[in-house]
Amino acid sequence: MAEESLKEFPEIDVIVRGEGEETLVELVKNAKRPSAFPRVRGISFRYKGKIFHNASRTLIDNLEDLPYPGYHLVKDLTQKYHFAAMAGRKAPYALIEGSRGCSHSCSFCTQWKHWQGTWRTKSPACIAEEMTFCYNNHGSRFIWLTDDNLGSGNRIGEIANEILKRNVKELMWFVQARCDDIVRNESFLPKLRQSGLRWVLLGVENSDQAILNEYGKKITLEDAKKL
Repeated sequence: MAEESLKEFPEIDVIVRGEGEETLVELVKNAKRPSAFPRVRGISFRYKGKIFHNASRTLIDNLEDLPYPGYHLVKDLTQKYHFAAMAGRKAPYALIEGSRGCSHSCSFCTQWKHWQGTWRTKSPACIAEEMTFCYNNHGSRFIWLTDDNLGSGNRIGEIANEILKRNVKELMWFVQARCDDIVRNESFLPKLRQSGLRWVLLGVENSDQAILNEYGKKITLEDAKKL
């Protein structure tokens, strides 16, 4: 879409493609030197009337190398944000990222393509620590763990354990998950509930097994029924 956007909208000078943190920093450092743009990986840009597409930037190996988002820049506004449908209007709301991508490749989903078919995760301790930071410093009481997929196996239980280690007793959180992952790891559900998990958005997707197969979901109708 970078080519089409630059052609259709002359107001756009540069587009950052894909994962943007490192690319944007390098772009800002060179913003006043357009002649340096050809050396910035991960951008498409217009220069002297022509459109150029630089090589893509490789994905960040370790997401924990990234600093926290600039919560301090919106500290006067955080109390005004609420996810009323899930937690009411008295629970300040925050979003935290625990992973990028997904280990699956459902045909209708754009995210696994965007993240180049990889699933990179932060450690359960890192996730719980950022939740605690938002809880203590910004009054966040309802947190959306924005992962495209929670995942499965011991990681689920470890996230709950790490949250329970911290003094965040009023914390509520929400996540998206696959039906089969929840069914296979139902033993962790009581601990997840104890850690504050109140809502799970489950990917049932369709009630027709043939369509699920066509989607490449690799789940069965029984997985959804068991929930």
